[in-house]
Amino acid sequence: YACGLHFPVEFGPVLSKQSVEYRLHALLPSAVAETEINKATELFVSFQSKYSSADTHDKGKQAAAAKTTSLIRKLCEAGIPTGFYLLGRCYLYGECCTDVNRKLGLQYMKIAAEQGHIEAAAQLGDAYYNSTSAMDRSFTLAHHFYSRPGALAVEPSRQKALEDIYAQK
Repeated sequence: YACGLHFPVEFGPVLSKQSVEYRLHALLPSAVAETEINKATELFVSFQSKYSSADTHDKGKQAAAAKTTSLIRKLCEAGIPTGFYLLGRCYLYGECCTDVNRKLGLQYMKIAAEQGHIEAAAQLGDAYYNSTSAMDRSFTLAHHFYSRPGALAVEPSRQKALEDIYAQK
């Protein structure tokens, strides 16, 4: 407002093509952002339930995946944490016909968790705690994400993982 703008701005992460940039960007009004988040989340959940076991070469599935990921990317371009969380899920688990890319999935999930997305923090804790790769398993990072406010409340069974981490010292 000191700059004479009629909308709020923040310095934060936004998706630009395939990379994430930290820059000054306009914030969507909360009602608009909530509507877009709900649309993207509903489309994502609908896609998951409708096409969970369908053929990956199905043209209807490909079109639905493209529509879903396009809307998710728009959320990321606006710097909305839910967009980064959903895009992270797509890359981590191959959802919405996306090729699995663990590095990119973790990057997007971390951005969402840094911005306070509780489920992203909890899933990152799971990813670091349950990893079968010695290179990726990290009790320190698992503890970091499990101990974020609200992360254990999402799924109380994660408390056992945190207790195991403390037992491992």
